Amino acid sequence: MVEDRLSCMRNVLALGGCLLLAFGLSACAVGPGTPLLDALKTEPGQGRGNVPAPKGYGAIVNPGESSGLINPKERQETQAYLETLASE
Repeated sequence: MVEDRLSCMRNVLALGGCLLLAFGLSACAVGPGTPLLDALKTEPGQGRGNVPAPKGYGAIVNPGESSGLINPKERQETQAYLETLASE
């Protein structure tokens, strides 16, 4: 009898944990600051969050100009630098 209660209790706790995890993951999926119930009421693709979009997702600045080690303007300097590293 005690074992039946423990088995039932374990099943209830497992179900509760799964539901809590599911709600927690779905809350993370809608974005920070967006209430979960508001996100569930809207149709997919039509929802709006009350958090502004993060910076850096706009149009590409200076398209066509590469920078860093693959910049064609700095290719000779980069090649000389890599050769000094290889000789060490």
